[in-house]
Amino acid sequence: ADAFDDILMGEVVEVEGAVAAFTFGGPFDGRVGSVFVTVSDHDHAGLAYLQRHSLMSACAGLEAFDDGTDSGRGGMKQMKQTLRPIRMHTVYSARTRD
Repeated sequence: ADAFDDILMGEVVEVEGAVAAFTFGGPFDGRVGSVFVTVSDHDHAGLAYLQRHSLMSACAGLEAFDDGTDSGRGGMKQMKQTLRPIRMHTVYSARTRD
């Protein structure tokens, strides 16, 4: 058994025999999970929503999901808001001084 079996799951979507999307994520603990990465072909409208919904549904026992940062991109922020989050948390980052 792989060391990540309990914390990382992935899904791949094929359309007409070609990979059109993939996503990876899983639980942090018994309450919170994360969508680590989702990549989808823009030619398939709504596929990114389907990927996130599918992954979150597979972890139905969790109370909340961290879907990461939108990197300041308006489209990502809009997409995440359409998932109707129950609350948003401030993201902080830190780095060491050189």
